[in-house]
Amino acid sequence: MILIADAGATKTDWALVRGDGSISLRFKTGGINIAVTDAEIADSIIAEATEQISCPDRVKQVFFYGAGIVGDSSASDLAGRLALSFPCAAIECNSDLLAAARALFGNGDGVVAIMGTGSNACEYRNGRIVRTIASGGYILGDEGGANALGRRFLADYIKGLAPEDLCSGMDLPDYPALVGELYHGGSPARYLASFAKVLLTEHAEHPYVKGLVSECVEAFVSRALSRFDCKDIAVVGSFGVLCRDAITAAGERYGLSFVKFMQAPMDALVDFHSMSFRDGSIPGKIGI
Repeated sequence: MILIADAGATKTDWALVRGDGSISLRFKTGGINIAVTDAEIADSIIAEATEQISCPDRVKQVFFYGAGIVGDSSASDLAGRLALSFPCAAIECNSDLLAAARALFGNGDGVVAIMGTGSNACEYRNGRIVRTIASGGYILGDEGGANALGRRFLADYIKGLAPEDLCSGMDLPDYPALVGELYHGGSPARYLASFAKVLLTEHAEHPYVKGLVSECVEAFVSRALSRFDCKDIAVVGSFGVLCRDAITAAGERYGLSFVKFMQAPMDALVDFHSMSFRDGSIPGKIGI
C-alpha cells in the first residue's frame, strides 16, 4: 500500500492507494505547515491520520508533500515523525511545490504556480525542479495566495479604508480579536485566508474586491512568474481557480500563457505514484 499526503496550511489531503492504483481510502485532516505548525499539533494530525488506517503496518511507502518543507532538515524531522506511525514504510518528504509539479507535468517541463492559502512558483524540467523563487510565506510574500488577499483586506478594514457597504455584509472581528488571532492563534495564514474565501465566494463582483484581486495576482505575476524563461504556466490551488480570469488577464500583459488550472493535486499524484510503483521507477530519494 502507498500513502500519499498533500499538506497545506489549511488542510491535509490523504490517499491510501493499492498496488493496482485504486484508492482504498481517502480523507482529510487539519493542515500542516512544518515551518510554523507547532510540533504537538503536527503529531496530533499525523496520529489522527494513522487512526483512519486500519493496518498502518501494511503501508510500504509514504509520500508526504507539505508546505514549509524547505531543505533536508525539515524533511528529515517530518520523516522521523511519520516513521513512528508507519514503521514498515520507506518515507519521502518533499515540498508542496514538487507535489504540484508532479501533478501538473509528471516528468515533463513547465512553470508551476501554487495559488492556495499561500503561493509559490518554480521551473520544472525532466521531472526536477531547476529554479525556484522564494515564496517568503505569509509575512514576506505569498503574493497570489489567499492569505495575501485577506491580509490586504484586513489592513484596509482596520484603518477604515475598506468600503462600508462591503464590511457591513461580513462578520468581521474587532481589533483586539484580530490581533489575538494573528499573533497568538495557531495558524495566522489560515486565518487570513478565511477572509479571502468570503470575499471571493460572496462578494466577488464588488468593485473593491475586484481591484484587490487584480493587485494580488498582478504582484505574483510580476514578482515571480514573469521571471522564468518558460512562458507556459500551470496553476494548482483553489484560490488560483477562483481567480482564473484575473490571473489570465495579468499574464497576458507579460506575455504568459496559462495552460492548465487544477483545484488540487491529489488525483494526479495518485496516478503519478501508481504508475511509478507498477513499473518500479519510484522517483526521488526514499528513506528517512
